[in-house]
Amino acid sequence: MDGYINLWKPKGMTSFDVVRKVRHAVRVKRVGHGGTLDPLAEGVLPLFIGRATRLVEYLGSGAKAYRAAVRLGMTTDTLDREGEVLEERDPSGVSRRGVEAVLPSFVGTIQQTPPMYSALKHEGERLHRMARRGVTVERPSREIVVHTIDLTDWTPPTFTLDVVCEGGTYIRTIVADIGDRLGCGAVLDGLIRSQVGPFLGDQAVSLRAILEFEGPFHESGAAPHPDWWLPLSLPFQGWRSLRLNENGLQAALTGRVLDDASGEWGELPGDPDPPFIPSAPEDLAVALTPKGEFAAILETKSEGRGLWRPRKVLIDRNPGASPPIVAD
Repeated sequence: MDGYINLWKPKGMTSFDVVRKVRHAVRVKRVGHGGTLDPLAEGVLPLFIGRATRLVEYLGSGAKAYRAAVRLGMTTDTLDREGEVLEERDPSGVSRRGVEAVLPSFVGTIQQTPPMYSALKHEGERLHRMARRGVTVERPSREIVVHTIDLTDWTPPTFTLDVVCEGGTYIRTIVADIGDRLGCGAVLDGLIRSQVGPFLGDQAVSLRAILEFEGPFHESGAAPHPDWWLPLSLPFQGWRSLRLNENGLQAALTGRVLDDASGEWGELPGDPDPPFIPSAPEDLAVALTPKGEFAAILETKSEGRGLWRPRKVLIDRNPGASPPIVAD
């Protein structure tokens, strides 16, 4: 039970709610997700199962695609339509051309101030919890990357934006900033996430399908459905990969330094859309077993090139010693 499920999160649920339900359904303790979606939003929510939870950090550098519904003439405390209305203005003077004129300033590497209603922490407490108590604190702006932002539908006072951006970007904040730039305010009226790295929306499975599935989720390591279960290597397309021989594999499993002469180099299949594949750090590589199975993440040793040590081992050091851990 190590791998990913490309799940389509429905509206009205938190990402944690989804994880909790799937954890109960598949009876595996270790279930995580690859990027929070607000209850207002729906779309791709990659689930990391078993040992895959140790790889969540490497998905963050991949791009994400969104379709955002925007409503002009309003501001709220949450920056979306579900918040308390703070101000309303007449947006009739805003034209499609006016919106298109401000969009280029939101493309590229820009600064963004995270919203109060977010899961970020201030002195150990979630910002959204502070916001619900009426507390507002200073949030330092941070650098985000927006690859593209396009106006795809214009039905004033609403319109639709397609956004491709890196992880850590708040679409609600982009919408609010656009509203400020236009002088009438704007809120997020709806959000669909259609892609997270290599996880595609048109290939996602519904939460209902998982919860209603009656097959063997955990017996003998069986996957719940061949079309649902995705391999550990999926987010690492394009990374440098080292196919190890038996000696190199044993070195990786026991934490010993190894050099690339102990194995054979090979490349994982690339992806035709590079922005959606997490970037491959120069000091990291994927280690493969002699059979080509995902074994570990390796990092270079500082004392010289060609020397590697295991950073995260994803296969059993003693195969068959114990069964997978499952929930009661």
